[in-house]
Amino acid sequence: MEEEVHLALEREQTGQTKVIPIILSDCLWEDTDLAKFNPLPEKGQPISQYQLQDEVLAEIGRSIRDVVNDLRGE
Repeated sequence: MEEEVHLALEREQTGQTKVIPIILSDCLWEDTDLAKFNPLPEKGQPISQYQLQDEVLAEIGRSIRDVVNDLRGE
């Protein structure tokens, strides 16, 4: 995690990429460098805690699509 996250954060700072943490299960992501980003699902509630996981996964997909479209200027 340290290597990949470090590289992703460097690329985020230089504008080469966009970091979007996706919280799969309960963890201490708030205690990492990822805390400064807006996680998905919203409010950082882990996907594993949702009863209707298909719906939350679709919402995550829509959110990622919106970020990509914003980056493209669409």
